Amino acid sequence: MRRLRTLVVTDKPAQVRRLISECTVLGCPCSLNWASSQKGLLPLNFGEGQIRPQPLTRLLLERAELIVILPPSRDGEKISQLRHRLKACVVSGQYSDSLPCQLGLEAGSARQFQLPLPEAWMIATALQPLLQRKLITQIEIQTKRQAENLKLTPEQVSQRLRSQLALFMPGAVIHVKNTQLLPGDPYVEAQLNLLLNQTIKAGKLCALLQDPDHSVLLPAEKPLDHRQAASQETRILIDQIESGQNDKQWHLRLISDPLQACQIAAAARQIAVAARLTLKNS
Repeated sequence: MRRLRTLVVTDKPAQVRRLISECTVLGCPCSLNWASSQKGLLPLNFGEGQIRPQPLTRLLLERAELIVILPPSRDGEKISQLRHRLKACVVSGQYSDSLPCQLGLEAGSARQFQLPLPEAWMIATALQPLLQRKLITQIEIQTKRQAENLKLTPEQVSQRLRSQLALFMPGAVIHVKNTQLLPGDPYVEAQLNLLLNQTIKAGKLCALLQDPDHSVLLPAEKPLDHRQAASQETRILIDQIESGQNDKQWHLRLISDPLQACQIAAAARQIAVAARLTLKNS
């Protein structure tokens, strides 16, 4: 199978490195170029060679079969305005109230994907084994998020978090008690009080939360995801599991850095979808 000519547009080298790691794991048949208008960026070295940032030019846009825009990028808006004139499939991501596919991480539209709030992504991912078994009757939530550019108010986050989690917990009572937004390095934390519809002992609960099919790391930092290195970029740390008055009540504390990690994971999956569609039609 030939390799798809893919252009990644971002001003942050870490985004490129993360994306390549995810795409390697997924087996995406892509040959990547990297474009950025940011001056002073250094090349990225990999075992297979080196990727150098290039200024965004008309030639790069015309040669690309697939264009991936990852924030932060000062060129993203320019490409979005030109996207209808381009032959390439354009993949870009944004946070949104609507979730067209589970967590924004599954196969959906190859042209545009939408992501849940970082808080919703972290909670729904960590609790996925419990959600699949419909064990949660009630959940009480307190969250804290640090980010460089905070555009939402705590009230908006609380409202959206409640509506997004309701999609994953139909019938459960959801209380969002406190939402903090602070400037700083990307970081998300959540305190959860769970009421389950059946008694579960500590050992069984821990075993459920360590389900190997989802990317959660417990305090021992043991990778539980078969994707190994890629799971390090989407890890969620559960550093507290405490019982309440009985074995139906549990308190969890979650920590993660999903502000960019979930964008990367979603983008890689959309690249895989777009690559298959483009190669099939070429």
